[in-house]
This record gives sequence, structure tokens and C-alpha cells, in this order.
Amino acid sequence: QGLLKMNRLYVHLSGDLETAIKVADRRVGEKIIYEIDTAAMIKEGYKFFQSVNNVWLTDHVPPKFLKIISTQKNR
Repeated sequence: QGLLKMNRLYVHLSGDLETAIKVADRRVGEKIIYEIDTAAMIKEGYKFFQSVNNVWLTDHVPPKFLKIISTQKNR
């Protein structure tokens, strides 16, 4: 299904790998870091917004735009 907003207004994305790792480290269980082909998404009409705290937001990220770049277990 890709990345879904679930109970939030938007899917929350990090702008760089370092931030993504810090955010993932706050969670328990398996963490998966994805690279998102935002250029392809924009070309297909998807919109992105940046919040005041530099979080990138979008409605949905379909699986075809996702590439796993890191996985590991958190405690």
C-alpha cells in the first residue's frame, strides 16, 4: 500500500537520512528507512509541503516510489 497517513493529516517525511534515522530510533521494533523518488512523484502530480519544523508532508506515497535503504531492529 505504500506509506499511508493513517490517523494523521499527512504522511510525515524526513528531508535527509540523518534525520530519518533519529526519528526511527524513537520507535520500538523494526525500523525501515526508505528513499522516496520525489521527482517522479512530483512529475505525476503529487504535492509536497514543508512544515515549520522542516518535516515534509504528503497525502500518500505509493509503493512504486519507495526503495528500502536500511532496516534494523530497535529495542
